[in-house]
This record gives sequence, structure tokens and C-alpha cells, in this order.
Amino acid sequence: MLNIKVLPVQEDKSLHWQAGCNFQYLVKDIWVWCFLDVYPAIVEVDCSELSPNMAIKIGDVEKMLPYGMYLHKKYNSQKFHSVVRL
Repeated sequence: MLNIKVLPVQEDKSLHWQAGCNFQYLVKDIWVWCFLDVYPAIVEVDCSELSPNMAIKIGDVEKMLPYGMYLHKKYNSQKFHSVVRL
């Protein structure tokens, strides 16, 4: 089991952020199971399409994980919790 950092990138490309929306970075790291010898040190979350009604959730981060990495089972009830939002 690994603790991987979650890093939002390209939040300045979001049109809503440029218009003055407040950016909230809520989840700094996640626990994952890893069945690989080589794994990323961080998971970059692309925030360029972020809008106030479309936050990026833990379930979305799960889809960004490389093959062989899975979210810890403690996130089964938290998949709709926001990682970043405007």
C-alpha cells in the first residue's frame, strides 16, 4: 500500500478560474494498492476543464491511475467526494 500525492495542474487554463472563481484543493494525497515495480510519485490531475458545476472527484482520479494501481478500499464510500473544485 502506497501514499501517492495528488497534484492539480493547469488550473490557470480554466475559463472559470480566469473569470475569478475560487480554486479549492481538498485532497492532497490518496492511498493506493500497487502491483507494479515502477510507479509514479505523484498523480497529476488536469484542471483545465474545471468548472463550478463539474468538480474532479476521487472516482475520476481512480480512472487516471496507471494499470496495476488501484484505490484503497477505504475510498469505496468516498468516490463522489471532491479532490479539486471551483
